[in-house]
Amino acid sequence: MATPNQRRAAVIEKIGILMPICLALDRTDDVSRLETMMVELRKGRGSAFLSENTLSSIYHDIPKSALPKAMAFQIGHTTSKSAVREQGRHEYTSMRAIVHLNDDGSREIGDAATPFLITDPGRTIAHHRYYLGLKYSGTLATTIRTHTNHPMVYRSHDDEVAFGSTDGATPDGVEALFYQHLKAVAEAKSGGTFQRAILVLPDGMSPGAKELATEAAKIAGLKVHMSIERSRLAAMLQQFARPAIPNMIAVVHVGGSTTTLTILKNNHRGTEVQDQARVLFFGGRNFDKRITTYLLEQFTKSSLITLENKPVALKRVEQAAIAAKEELSEAKSCKVRLANIHHENAFSWHHMNVEITRGIFEDIIRADLAKLKDKISNRLADIKIVPADLQHVLLIGGSAKIPSVVRVIQDIFGGTVIVPSAPELSAVKAAACLASKINDCPDEFFKVLQ
Repeated sequence: MATPNQRRAAVIEKIGILMPICLALDRTDDVSRLETMMVELRKGRGSAFLSENTLSSIYHDIPKSALPKAMAFQIGHTTSKSAVREQGRHEYTSMRAIVHLNDDGSREIGDAATPFLITDPGRTIAHHRYYLGLKYSGTLATTIRTHTNHPMVYRSHDDEVAFGSTDGATPDGVEALFYQHLKAVAEAKSGGTFQRAILVLPDGMSPGAKELATEAAKIAGLKVHMSIERSRLAAMLQQFARPAIPNMIAVVHVGGSTTTLTILKNNHRGTEVQDQARVLFFGGRNFDKRITTYLLEQFTKSSLITLENKPVALKRVEQAAIAAKEELSEAKSCKVRLANIHHENAFSWHHMNVEITRGIFEDIIRADLAKLKDKISNRLADIKIVPADLQHVLLIGGSAKIPSVVRVIQDIFGGTVIVPSAPELSAVKAAACLASKINDCPDEFFKVLQ
C-alpha cells in the first residue's frame, strides 16, 4: 500500500496545471484534500479544470507562509528564457546560450559573451545544449564543441573539462551560470528572492540532459519543483485560453536547432503525448546560414573579395544574418551594413552594404521549408493521422514569427494554425502561470484556469 507521501506525490503529478496550489498543499498532510481535487477534476470538462468556488475555497485554506516564490525557466538549444508572473503581469528575460571563459577564471554569459565569438572564439562555448541533448546519456561523459569546433570533453570521473588548457568548468556548472544570471535579473526587478523553479525543457531531451538541467538549477540556489517539455506546456496554455477543450491537437515547435512535431490528446487523465518526432539540425540556425551565404555571395560579386577564410569578418556577417532574419520576420526588407569588413592595406577598406527583401529571404530558405514540409507530412502519414483528426494546430518557437514558416504549416494541416502573439514565449509564459505566487494574484490565476 502506498504511503501518504507517495500518494501525495502521485496526485500532485497528475494535477500538473494546479502546481502552485499543490505546492502549498504539499507542505501539509492533507492527502485526502488532494484526492478530492482529483475527483473534481475528473468530473469537470474532461481535463484539469476546477470551479472558481472550489479554487477560492482551497485558496483561503492555504497558509500564506507556505508559498515560496517560484519562477519559470525555458532551456532551449540556442537561448535561455525566464518569466515571472506577479500581480497579473509577466516579466520576461531572454539571453543567448553562449559562455566565454576568461583568462582569470571568470565567465561572460549570454549577450555579454556574444562579442567573444568574434574576438576569442577558441574560448567561447556556443549552443552547447544542442550537443548535450544529442549525446548526454545519464553520466557526466559527453563531448561538445566550441563555436570553432575545438573538442570540449566533459570527463565522467573527475568532472573536469578539457577546454584548450585546464579550465575548471563542469557541465552543470556552466549551465548554472544561466540560471544564476536570470534569477538575479528577476530578483532585481521584483525586489524579492526566488527559491523554486519550473523548468521548460526541449522536446525529446534525454534523461541525462534533464538531470544535468536540474543539478544546474540546484547550484544556482533553486529547487526544481517541476520540469516539463515545452510543447506539452504550450498546449496546456492554449487549452486554458479557449472555452472548448480539443480532443487532439498538434504542436509544431520550430526552434533554433531542432523542429519538433508533438501530437497531444486530452482525456480524463489530462494532456498526454501521443506521438513526438524531431527534425534534427533544422531550425532558425538553418535560416541564419542561408542568409550568411547570400550576404557573402553579394559581397563577393560587388568587391571580388572572398571572406570565407577571414574568421573575424565571417563572424560579423553571421551575427548580422541573425539580426536580418529577425527583422525580416516583420519587415518587408532590411539593409545589412558592416563597415570595414575587409581591408587590403591601411588605405583600402571595404564595406558590406546589402539589401535583403522578404521575397529574397523566402527564396533562399525555400529548400529548407520544403524539407520541413516533407518531414512533417511523412510523419503524419506514418502514424496515420490526417488533419481532420486534429481540433487545433499550435505553432510555437522563435521561427514561428516568419510568415513563410506559418504558410508551410498551414499547407501541411490544411487549415487555421494558431500562432500566439509571442510564439517564442508561449511555453515559458505557461510555466510562469504555474510558478506564480497565488497570494499575489489569485484573481488572475483563476482566470487562467477558467
